[in-house]
Amino acid sequence: MKIDTWGVGGVWRPPFGGGWSGVLRGGLQAGRAKVTFPVYAPASTLPTGRASQSETFLLPYAGIGATYAFTPKIHFEASVDFTRVKSDASAAPNNISSFMLSGIFGF
Repeated sequence: MKIDTWGVGGVWRPPFGGGWSGVLRGGLQAGRAKVTFPVYAPASTLPTGRASQSETFLLPYAGIGATYAFTPKIHFEASVDFTRVKSDASAAPNNISSFMLSGIFGF
């Protein structure tokens, strides 16, 4: 399976004080997923060719997290992003969650 994506979004970082701030993220992710699989002739155990199926998508995403500033140029961030995926091949939607731990270093 091959998935190519690109996205556009925004982030808001409200300060809480004491070095802490929030992270609210949202946007759209677009892309294409392609699956390639072998094709077998009837009663054959060896593949006789290959076929593929692809699907394009446009998905909203949202995220939330927190940042702590150790110094004005060194921050640590923990956040989670959520995307709900609905495929043409399946009536049931799937949820994707990605958790990130980040070190942010300024110059």
